[in-house]
Amino acid sequence: MASRSLLAFMTCMFATVLVLTVLRASPQTLHFYVFGTGGCPACSMLKTLLASHFGEDSLTFYDIVEKREYALVLAKIYEFILPNSSSRPIPLTGVFANGRIRAVVVGFHKVDFWEKLSRKLPEKGVLLVTKDGESILDEKLVGLLTKFFTNPESVERIWVEEEVGRILPFVLACALADSVNPCTFAVFTALLLVTLHAAGRHRTLASGLSFILAVYLVYLLVGLNVVRVFVVYPQAKYIIAFLGILIGVGSMFSAVRGKPLSLVPGFARREVDKLVSSKPLSAVMAFTVGVIVSLTLLPCTSGPYLVALSLMGTLPPLDVLALLALYNAIFIAPLIAILALVLALGAAIRKLKVFRTKYTWILSTIEGVLLMVISLYILST
Repeated sequence: MASRSLLAFMTCMFATVLVLTVLRASPQTLHFYVFGTGGCPACSMLKTLLASHFGEDSLTFYDIVEKREYALVLAKIYEFILPNSSSRPIPLTGVFANGRIRAVVVGFHKVDFWEKLSRKLPEKGVLLVTKDGESILDEKLVGLLTKFFTNPESVERIWVEEEVGRILPFVLACALADSVNPCTFAVFTALLLVTLHAAGRHRTLASGLSFILAVYLVYLLVGLNVVRVFVVYPQAKYIIAFLGILIGVGSMFSAVRGKPLSLVPGFARREVDKLVSSKPLSAVMAFTVGVIVSLTLLPCTSGPYLVALSLMGTLPPLDVLALLALYNAIFIAPLIAILALVLALGAAIRKLKVFRTKYTWILSTIEGVLLMVISLYILST
């Protein structure tokens, strides 16, 4: 009886060991997540190689040209796996075994490499393979890299929120500096006073609001189109930063001399003044003048606006639109204040012209300093 029990026990143990051995020897289910581009020869060869050797279902390919979020995630991955390198080579492959990330491979490799890799994937940590050799990444990166490779779309939203939080103070500073715009103030005040004197408060209110709406829409549309330059040519932000420093220095020197810096030709200012000072304008004409003034006097406000747009260049369109809407709301806030003062004080508002002329140098100095600080920040990033 005892011998039978011993035999049964030994048989059970043998079967258990056999099952475990078979399970351990069974092939792992591999999946490859590859970042690259359709126009990259190495990427195309790697896609063909992995699909033919491991199966079509074993490959997920992210084209960093077709979707900008893939490019952002690729950059983020490199920040963690190679923090001291500025190089971002493709293809970049995340190797998953049974649903868990086991390796990150930089560049193209032949079939024998992938076969050997599948047999030596680490149980803990993540194997990093580069042209310089192999290393094991920290186990703490497993969760983060898993999210990067398997769901890059969700990662982009996190990055965007961080980026908006980073640039928002600088965008607001540019908007505040831009809102104190002597060129538009002078034209708008003249338009309101002429209309108030000849046509009364109701017409002044309608004309003023139409003018402000035109300025808001034109600057918004200009911003939406100019920001595309920084999307296509992100390095252009450094040129704008350099120009911002020059404009900032120019504003400070002109403030010291008592002559505010103006990039608008004299003849343009004179023609605009004639347009708004000759007769009271209807709401439709005021809107038209607002469009003309916005485009004609655009150089007067181009410095802070271009710097702010360069900061927004990497953001998705909806986030850019939201920031531009906020920027231009701040930009027109003084115009709304001037309209309210004209309606409340009437002709007495002319006294503010003396105040504005007397203290313009302070505003120019503040604008110059802000532009220089923000431009230096852009050059440092």
